[in-house]
Amino acid sequence: MIGAFANGLLLTALPAVLFPLLATLGFAESTFSDADFATLGIILGGASKVLSPTVITCIIFAIVILLVGHNFIAKKRRLRILNMEKY
Repeated sequence: MIGAFANGLLLTALPAVLFPLLATLGFAESTFSDADFATLGIILGGASKVLSPTVITCIIFAIVILLVGHNFIAKKRRLRILNMEKY
């Protein structure tokens, strides 16, 4: 119940913080209806003030590659452990 209340507050407050960024991108008077989209928008908007779009794109690709790589490694490790338990 407390989590739902907190999420409601975030859904109300985060788009207000995101409005200046959306206005500079040409999306004035629009917002996202989910807290995670608004949070990511605020983070990327702040990063765009410091870093170039190319650097931000490279960082995002690196994070995706790390997550996919971790998934493959964890899957192989899990299969190896399951195979060891059979014997």
